[in-house]
Amino acid sequence: MVEHFWLRYRKQVLKWCLYPFVVYFVCTLYYLSIFGVDGVEDPDDAETEIVLRIVLVLFEFYFIRLEVLCIIRDGITYFSDFYNIFDIVSFGLNLYVILQVSFGLDKERGEEM
Repeated sequence: MVEHFWLRYRKQVLKWCLYPFVVYFVCTLYYLSIFGVDGVEDPDDAETEIVLRIVLVLFEFYFIRLEVLCIIRDGITYFSDFYNIFDIVSFGLNLYVILQVSFGLDKERGEEM
């Protein structure tokens, strides 16, 4: 059945799932490599950080929406698959790091100690 319909839906899967995920993944790697470790230290990098942050948050909501639709469709059985839980935890951790860098929460905590 899957092989029969794959030719019909292949372009849609690539367009709406794979390509957005590749862009999201590359942006996440770049963001975490540059800003996730040291934050925004150079004022010239502030614009890049803001643009990447906006792109990442938009993709976060895009993919979380897909996960919510799957939860609605599958109900509680959605959580029986490890990879579904991994997806949700991954999006949550990425959002957490973005918020940490955006609001300087990690630097505030370091100053209190």
